[in-house]
Amino acid sequence: MVRAEEQPEARPAHNEHAQNVHVAIQNVAGYAPNGEHTGPQPVSRILSEVLKECGLSERLEERSPILSWQEIVGEDIAQHSQAVDISDGILVLEADHGAWRQELTLLVPMIITKFNALFGEGTVTEIQWRNRPGQGRKRYNRK
Repeated sequence: MVRAEEQPEARPAHNEHAQNVHVAIQNVAGYAPNGEHTGPQPVSRILSEVLKECGLSERLEERSPILSWQEIVGEDIAQHSQAVDISDGILVLEADHGAWRQELTLLVPMIITKFNALFGEGTVTEIQWRNRPGQGRKRYNRK
């Protein structure tokens, strides 16, 4: 058993982070540091500040190009596929059927070119596929 004096001080850091998030929310929610009410703020500003305080704003910004999936591939293809992640130039796709996956595989050069034209060179350098749960290769027992 670990005695209390041997345990790392994880709680103060957690509490400090929680306090910083609380202060950020109060600031953008219309309260100055002195407690004076300055009026309501837009939700977008509140979210932006909280995400920044939690260290998530950079990751959210990095993933924002996937929101343009339908614009990149068109409505028909977007109904059967989606961009599920992007990180370090690797775009991860998912399709609802093997035929759509094959169709998209043929369009990879066009998809990469369009993403890079809209969001800057190097935004997408590679495409990978994510297997959907339960859609792995089926195995049949031979008797």
